Amino acid sequence: MRHAWLVGLVMALGLGGLRVASASDKYDGWDPRPVTSIRYFTDARYQLQFLVNAKGFYRVNHFCVIVGGDDGGAEVYWPTEGKMIDWEPSIIWHDPVLAWSRQYVDIKHETIPTDADRRIWNMAFPLTMTDVNATIHDCSKWGTKFTIYKSYGGWVPISRYPRFRAIRMQLQTLVDDKAYQKKNKFCVIGQKDGDYLVAYVHWKTEGELLMRNPDPEDYDAPQHIEIPYIRVNLKTDVVDREHYVRQWETDLMPKPFAHSILNACKKFGEEFTIMKNGTKVDTDE
Repeated sequence: MRHAWLVGLVMALGLGGLRVASASDKYDGWDPRPVTSIRYFTDARYQLQFLVNAKGFYRVNHFCVIVGGDDGGAEVYWPTEGKMIDWEPSIIWHDPVLAWSRQYVDIKHETIPTDADRRIWNMAFPLTMTDVNATIHDCSKWGTKFTIYKSYGGWVPISRYPRFRAIRMQLQTLVDDKAYQKKNKFCVIGQKDGDYLVAYVHWKTEGELLMRNPDPEDYDAPQHIEIPYIRVNLKTDVVDREHYVRQWETDLMPKPFAHSILNACKKFGEEFTIMKNGTKVDTDE
């Protein structure tokens, strides 16, 4: 469900009879301040960095972010990837909610031309190109622009950071719940870029690559790796170029990025061997 301020915007643009209620008519309901100075959005650069590293296919990425006048939500225009994303902020600092927005719209494939086409598409709340173009126009005037580079370096051993202290227990939970084999081999490598810090888990036995950032409020939760941000099959989901897929259907990863992670893990990663069903864990192999 989108924010009330955005519903008002779409109604105003699509039906033509209503206006967005705002503190200042001059800005048409948007907050013109720099996004990093607005409460709930001060970690914008971190959120965008996480989005690019998790889902981006290009090294250089351009964004425009515009916040609603009530500070309840923002629209993120990602022209590099042709996306319009609804940002519902989290009260937990550095919880990367932007990358998993409930409204992560591919402009080319997931919009309708005008409001009159809604019934044809039989969708509850699709974005129209009128909506999209109006938001892009407003963002160009009042939004905050960012350039974010996808992180291909910054590889660090996870042992340096307390937030990964429960990695062995989390791998054990993953294996006990999800593994098909008795003996499972892993390599885990961290990546740090400013405030951005994540772990990539190469599950060698299953041929998968998982990405996870521990909950900043609960580093030791057993399911941190079992419920990853990204889970990539290294045979089918690593691709040479961007492909359109509906959100949540599958995770794709650019081939150079996957190779960068795997190579870093060989050089700097920590190796684990985890036995299913709680048998002895041996990390000396």
